[in-house]
Amino acid sequence: MRGWRAGTTALGSAAIFLAFAISAAADNIATQPTTLPAQTGAFEVTLTQRSPLSDYAKLQQRFGADKGELGPDYKLSDQPLVVYVPPGSDGSKPYGLVVLSIQDGDPIVFDQWRPILDKHHLIMVGTKKDHLPLATNAGVCLDAVYNFKQRYAIDPNRVYLVGLSKYIEPIGICTGDVFTGDTYAWWPDYFRPNGTAPLEVKYKPPPELLRLAGAHMQVIAPAPGANDAWFSKATTIAMSADGFEHVVVAPVGHDQVLSDTWFDQVFKLMESVKPASAVEAPKPADEPQELLNLAQAYISSGMVAQASAKLNLLIRKYPDSPAAAKARDLLSQLNSQ
Repeated sequence: MRGWRAGTTALGSAAIFLAFAISAAADNIATQPTTLPAQTGAFEVTLTQRSPLSDYAKLQQRFGADKGELGPDYKLSDQPLVVYVPPGSDGSKPYGLVVLSIQDGDPIVFDQWRPILDKHHLIMVGTKKDHLPLATNAGVCLDAVYNFKQRYAIDPNRVYLVGLSKYIEPIGICTGDVFTGDTYAWWPDYFRPNGTAPLEVKYKPPPELLRLAGAHMQVIAPAPGANDAWFSKATTIAMSADGFEHVVVAPVGHDQVLSDTWFDQVFKLMESVKPASAVEAPKPADEPQELLNLAQAYISSGMVAQASAKLNLLIRKYPDSPAAAKARDLLSQLNSQ
């Protein structure tokens, strides 16, 4: 028996043991509807088959980090997961997948989220152990996606990462090839404000992974505090300047984070941006003009930093477009002020 060990649940679900072979070919097939019986409801599971992407050497390459930052390698059999699968997930149509990672305590799949998961056809998988090292945290999230694609019909355009932990943002930024939307609560730790100096980038994945993450929705939900507004603004500007096209700040209070209202809000935000492969490609002239229009709107509102970020993005992505020529003129005017 390989790949999956399901445990009994608080809801009284019977334990089941599922055997399946995991391969690259099966990973592609897993996005198609399946008629195999699958466990639904709330339960715990221990996976035994790691994703090829969670190989330790590959994690080092992905994060551009050394062993001191990554922490030790891990045994997947030591990492139980909590799961909620809506009762309608019978394999007849693909469902979305949410991977949840919370730093403190023994997380559960919250009761108040289940109607939302049911409504939006989302399966949720959560890490159970707390304060995981970076390599373990990232690896288990990748393993969860890999294994659940084998067992359930998963929509590849609706695979989301949601977390409240110090490593959740680096994981999201460095897994743009796996997750199609990310929400980071309380610890936006990728771009870190450093006074008035340029923001320090702590983790830097290969350019292609950074580009993929930049095309997805990034929801920033920092912890409440005196510098919350400044931190959020600085982070958003820095990420936009580095090519992130969809960054939304959703501040939350201690009494709001992980509530059903909060989760519904951030899920809708992540759903609002579809991967490029899932939508019709825009005409070549559309995006340059849209970036220029947005920059001009920022200028009219006195938001010079945001305007400069959009103008620089436009020039970098579409250097030969007519909009880029106008962007250079506007940028020159802003710099001379």
